[in-house]
Amino acid sequence: MKRVMIDIETLGLDRDSVILSIGAIDCEHFNNQFYRELDITDQLRRTVDLNTLRWWLTQETPMPVHGNTVLKVVLEELTTFLLGTEEVWAKGPQFDFMILEHAFRSYQLQVPWKYNQVRDLRTLKSMYPGLAWAENTNKHNALSDARFQAEQLNRLQEYVDGKHSPVS
Repeated sequence: MKRVMIDIETLGLDRDSVILSIGAIDCEHFNNQFYRELDITDQLRRTVDLNTLRWWLTQETPMPVHGNTVLKVVLEELTTFLLGTEEVWAKGPQFDFMILEHAFRSYQLQVPWKYNQVRDLRTLKSMYPGLAWAENTNKHNALSDARFQAEQLNRLQEYVDGKHSPVS
């Protein structure tokens, strides 16, 4: 089964927020990955939250604002990357997928997943409250976050299967 973990970085929390970058990774084949930084000047109809912008300015990771690909093209490329995917995962899909779905619809593009393919790592992790989890040392990079979350999902699957502890 092809599972893909998706993460995005944005300039806000609303569904129409500017998308800075999109990262996605095949949870089984980590060399099969997708990462794009977007041209924010192409997203004039999307919104910027000043509190989120201020937050970005306090982070060690630089804000990904040097992309030169327009959002519509990136969404089409993401659709191609997701072909054959049976489950799409995020750590909080109410954020990532809400914003991505709004973007797809704003370009009259079909959302490349169905509602019953969406999975939530945060909820799954909360079902195992006694387990310790490592911290991501490269936060706020969409591909790094997607990879880290995919690793957590795989460790949790191994734990459930009785193979390993999910602690790295």
